[in-house]
Amino acid sequence: MTVSRFEIPYGSGRHEWKLSMRHRGGSLSATATADGKPVTRTGGAGSPGSTNTANLTGSFED
Repeated sequence: MTVSRFEIPYGSGRHEWKLSMRHRGGSLSATATADGKPVTRTGGAGSPGSTNTANLTGSFED
C-alpha cells in the first residue's frame, strides 16, 4: 500500500485537485480527506498485466 499526504495551510481559500493513478491489474482504491473526513473516493480494477487508470477529483474551501 502506498499513502501520499499533502498538507495545505488553513485559511488559504478554495482548493481543487485532480489526481490520475495508473496501475497494472489488480484493484486500486483512493480516498481524499480534509480534517480526517472523507471528501471523495474512487477505485478500479483490471486484469493482470493490463494498464488501468483511476481518477480522483474534488474540491473544498476553508
